[in-house]
Amino acid sequence: MHKRNVMKFTIIIFAAILMVGWNYCSYYVVAHEGFDIFNPTANSIPDGTTPTTQVDKIINPPLGNTTSLPNFGTIFSLMALNLPIEIIFVFLGEVLLGTALKIDPKRLNIKRLGIMIGSALALTLLISAIYYLMVWPAMHDIAIHNQGTFDDPKTEEVESILQYGGAETFFGKGVDIMLLFFAVILILGVHFLAFKFIQGLNNVTSIITLIFPLIYFPIFWSVLSKEITNEFFMEKTGSHFTFSLVVAAGFILGATLLLIWQLTLIGTPVAEIEQ
Repeated sequence: MHKRNVMKFTIIIFAAILMVGWNYCSYYVVAHEGFDIFNPTANSIPDGTTPTTQVDKIINPPLGNTTSLPNFGTIFSLMALNLPIEIIFVFLGEVLLGTALKIDPKRLNIKRLGIMIGSALALTLLISAIYYLMVWPAMHDIAIHNQGTFDDPKTEEVESILQYGGAETFFGKGVDIMLLFFAVILILGVHFLAFKFIQGLNNVTSIITLIFPLIYFPIFWSVLSKEITNEFFMEKTGSHFTFSLVVAAGFILGATLLLIWQLTLIGTPVAEIEQ
């Protein structure tokens, strides 16, 4: 294998390990230390042997209490959620790294804008499929594998009860961690291919642009993992989608206004701008 290819592969593997480790540890913290969303004044302290959480009743896991994948139509919901995120990645890679840092500048025109939106759509389709088939079951399972317990205050004796009750999992913990690992490799690999071949960025820019998904996904997954109930998980997801949509719309609106301004320049025919 060529030395440069080995370096690329090593970077992706390292990034995958970092992202999976970050994501898994966030679930571990939630299950074993607890984020008290029921009683902010509670002061439950783990006894050092049995993990406990600050809940007072059995609750559903963040992704529901079922071991079957959601309806296939859910993938279209995932696409709607991921599209503004991918638009942000693409525009940041083009504008911030490509043009602002003068690493691989590309002139913005109608054709270029179409390529950017098209690559975001392609990324959305692939990433949503990875989410549906790999990330979803892994995130569902890890919370259950690491679930803590609570004591029933109605009984005189200390009785430890699992916070998710008898919730089942798709796979064992080891399989779930491997699923996350391979999902991250695929996510990073798909983004690299999109930046490299679809958008025509050079190797340096394509690799550096991976910093955006590398930063975003661990933080997003970590934030979601702190919502230990299905209700709060979905509420946080909706808030994040709204924020991403506003930012993505701002990028597209800004690019559109710039193109309109270019078209209004005196003596600048449309054919020349589209070259």
